[in-house]
Amino acid sequence: MKKCHYLIILFTGFILLGCGPDNSTKTKLFEEERSALEKAKAVESTIQQQTRQTQENADQQTQ
Repeated sequence: MKKCHYLIILFTGFILLGCGPDNSTKTKLFEEERSALEKAKAVESTIQQQTRQTQENADQQTQ
């Protein structure tokens, strides 16, 4: 009789796992924030390059 109960519980667990929520929405959760962060990193890189170039130009003019 105990085996029957275990099988019912196991079967019910499989059914509940099979009817779980769709996981595709989880991947889109922070997509906008990630995109904004990537853009900010690209802008930061550009600003650093411009700063370096400006510093090099200033150094050359002072020599």
